[in-house]
Amino acid sequence: MGEVPHRLAGLDPGHRGYPPGELVYEEKRLGIGLRESFLWPLLTEEEREEIGDIRWAIREGRGTLEELLRADAILRGAWAEPTEELLSSLSIRTASLRDWVRAISGPKASAKVSALWLIRNAEPDHPERYVQAFVEAVNAFLVSPAPSPLGIPTP
Repeated sequence: MGEVPHRLAGLDPGHRGYPPGELVYEEKRLGIGLRESFLWPLLTEEEREEIGDIRWAIREGRGTLEELLRADAILRGAWAEPTEELLSSLSIRTASLRDWVRAISGPKASAKVSALWLIRNAEPDHPERYVQAFVEAVNAFLVSPAPSPLGIPTP
C-alpha cells in the first residue's frame, strides 16, 4: 500500500464499523472519480482497474476505509513519463480542471491551475515539472473542503 498522507495519519483504516453511506460520502468528498478522470492518462491499466473495483465495492456497501485510502494514495502518486501525447492530453484537460477547481476550491485555486501553462511553456526541457504540477493541482484542489463524516481532515 502507498504512503498515507500526513492528513490521514492516526486514522484506523481497517475499521469496518463505518456505515456504507459514510464511505460513499467520503469517496465523493475526496473526489476519487473526478480526480481519476483528470489523472487517467497517468494511471496504469492495473491502477485504473483497482480504483474502479474500490469505488464499486464502496457503492455496494462492502468497501472499507483502507481501500478508500488506497485509491487516494494511487491518485496522489500518479505518474507517467512525459511524452508529447501525455502532455497534450493533460493540456486538453486544463480548462476543465480550472472550472472544476473554481467550483470546489475557489478562484484563488483556479488561478493556480491557470498558471500551469507557464510551467509547461517556460520549462520545455523539463516536462516532468509540468506533469508533477498537474498531479499536485488535481490532488490539492479537487478534494472538497466539506467536513468528513469519518474525521479525515479537510485539505
